[in-house]
Amino acid sequence: MTNTNPNAFPYVPQSAYVDIPTGLDIGDVWSSDFLNDIIGSGLIAATAQVAAVYTLTVTANSGDSFGVAIDGATYIATSTAANDTSAEALRLVLVGAAALTDVVASVTRAANVLTLTFANFADHTVAPYSPATADVAVAETSAAAARARLDFGFAVVRDSTVTLASSTAIREPSAINQEVVGILYRTVGSRGSLESILQRGDDPDFLASAQAYPLALQRLGVVVEYTGTAPQPGDDVFVTMVGAGAGRLWRRDSGAVSQVTIGTLVANDGDTVGLAIQGLPNITVSSTADATATATLLVNAINGNAQAAAIVVASSAAAVITLTFRDGTTRTVSAVSPATADITGIDNTTLAVAATAKQLPNASWGAVSSSDVTPTRAFLRVDVRGN
Repeated sequence: MTNTNPNAFPYVPQSAYVDIPTGLDIGDVWSSDFLNDIIGSGLIAATAQVAAVYTLTVTANSGDSFGVAIDGATYIATSTAANDTSAEALRLVLVGAAALTDVVASVTRAANVLTLTFANFADHTVAPYSPATADVAVAETSAAAARARLDFGFAVVRDSTVTLASSTAIREPSAINQEVVGILYRTVGSRGSLESILQRGDDPDFLASAQAYPLALQRLGVVVEYTGTAPQPGDDVFVTMVGAGAGRLWRRDSGAVSQVTIGTLVANDGDTVGLAIQGLPNITVSSTADATATATLLVNAINGNAQAAAIVVASSAAAVITLTFRDGTTRTVSAVSPATADITGIDNTTLAVAATAKQLPNASWGAVSSSDVTPTRAFLRVDVRGN
């Protein structure tokens, strides 16, 4: 019997556009079309984990303060006249530091050389503190190696240290130019048990190793954690690739801060004057007798130069010229002044900060973001093509 009810299948459209349900967690799917979603999988490899090891070689000078800075915190001892006893003084400072209890596994000494072994598999910074003659020579003898620390809602890249015949090994990003190969998303039972995580020696705050997980590649909607201004539909999609939050934090810009440089034009009729901007040929004009007019001429010359316009926008107010660069690259700027006309007081009013996030040009924000919960959540429509 043929169904002719206009309110029933197959007459009713099988796609529905409804409000996003509340209570979704980061990594959950908020939008799906099983006929058109493109998904894949990636494996977190159970690679060997290695703790970082450093040697600290002490050179004494009686009465001097010396020591090391570990992850930005400085630990200071007082030198004796002998290298060995000075090294022991520093060892006692390190083993007695409460802040290092869960960070450093051991500090041993052989003569004037301390061996510092960390308790985890993370990277650490160790630098000498030597305001006087007593000194510490720091050398890393074993680099840290950790398994990927990933969770749902993370962007992932290929783990180049692992070769698999039938799957892609994945890990968190560590460089701005790496290719994002997918977004981890949650399915029923995909996390694995806490017991399995602990048995493998993994961090219980992250996904277990030696296991494959689903990756969103195109169209699937995944809830992600954002930082900065809440993304809205139509905003660009960027994901953090370096530093804190790599792979985890999403945003609507690259995180870069543009350098802003100013200088004041001093005119002298008929002189050549201009600017030398790092990475560009010198751009000059012939000065008039008026500083404001000459500043305008130079601004127009910079903005009219295709090579310069690709990296900087020039403007002027009276005789003051302002250069606003287009990215987070630090560039030197100096005056070109073969005669009397000059540009003085060149200074950076805003320092450049390099980008920490890269754009996924085909991804989009599919709904107004939520800022009333912590961590903050946004609704990403995944597309990793072209990044």
